Amino acid sequence: MKKTLFQNATIVTLDPQLHTIEKGDMLIEGSFILDVAESIAPGDAEIVDASNMLIMPGFVDTHRHVWESVIRGIGADWSLQTYLNRIYYGNYGSMRRPEDDWVANYLGALEALEAGVTTLLDWTMIESPDHTDQLIAGLKDAGIRAVFAFGTSGDAEYWDRDSDLSNMDEAKRVKKAYFQSKDQLLTMGLAIRGPEFSSWKTSVFEIETARELDALCSMHIAFGNWGAKDRSIEKL
Repeated sequence: MKKTLFQNATIVTLDPQLHTIEKGDMLIEGSFILDVAESIAPGDAEIVDASNMLIMPGFVDTHRHVWESVIRGIGADWSLQTYLNRIYYGNYGSMRRPEDDWVANYLGALEALEAGVTTLLDWTMIESPDHTDQLIAGLKDAGIRAVFAFGTSGDAEYWDRDSDLSNMDEAKRVKKAYFQSKDQLLTMGLAIRGPEFSSWKTSVFEIETARELDALCSMHIAFGNWGAKDRSIEKL
C-alpha cells in the first residue's frame, strides 16, 4: 500500500505525550497513520512538503441538519419562528422527495469533509421510510463518519407540547436494517423532540427506546423562555 510522508508541518496531536509538534513529520499508509515524530526517515514514501501547514484531527460537529444543506442561507434574514414555520412546519419538509434527501446528505457530508469536519451528528427530519433510507445512503456514499440521529416528521402536529405521536417502530426497523454493528463509520442515534416539543409521556418513552436500542439520544431542551419556566433538565 502506498506510503506518504508529510514533512515540516505543525502537528496538533492531542496526544498527552507528544503535544503539539511545531515542526514535525507524519507518515501514513493508505488511510492509517503509521508514525508521528519530529523527524521520520522517508524510505520509499512519497514526500509532501507541509511547511507552513497545519495537520490536526478532524473537527467533530455534534449537531448539524445535513438534510438542509441544499437550502443553506435561505433564512439569513428570518427569525427563528419564521424558519420553523417555513421549513419545519411549512411546505419545504413535506415537499422533499427521498431522492432530494440523498442529494442533500451526500453533498452536505462532502461539504463538511472539505471544511475539515470528519465526524458529525446528523439531526434528521423523517418523512417516510424511503426518506430515511436515502438519508442514510447519502452519508454512507460520502464516506463520512456520522451519527445518524433518527428524527421525526416536520408536521406541526408532531411538535405540539402535548403530542403523543411517535415513530419508534420505524426507529427499530432502522436499527435492525443498518446499525447492528458499532464497528462502522455510521452509527445510530435518536433525535427526539424532548419534553418541550412533545408530551412528557412521549419523551420518556423515546428516551427509554434510545436506551433499548443502545443509541445516543439528542434533543432540544431549555429552549428560549421555556428553560427557566419548565426546568425540564431538572425534571428529567
